[in-house]
Amino acid sequence: CHFEIHPRKVALAIDYGAGVVTARSDIAEVLTAFGKSGGADTVRTYCRNPAMTRYYRRWFGLKPIYTVLEKPL
Repeated sequence: CHFEIHPRKVALAIDYGAGVVTARSDIAEVLTAFGKSGGADTVRTYCRNPAMTRYYRRWFGLKPIYTVLEKPL
């Protein structure tokens, strides 16, 4: 995780997650507390797989706000 500083908000960015999670609500609470302690206004993550978008929305309540598109050079 890292903090992104934007002109109107501070975001706690979840870079990557892996492994088996048995207590999703505990993780959401820990991330929320960590973000608030660092002055974050929001939690953000990036993913390209539509299944991961659904996963984050369902289990952590994250709202998709845009999709990142990329083309390798």
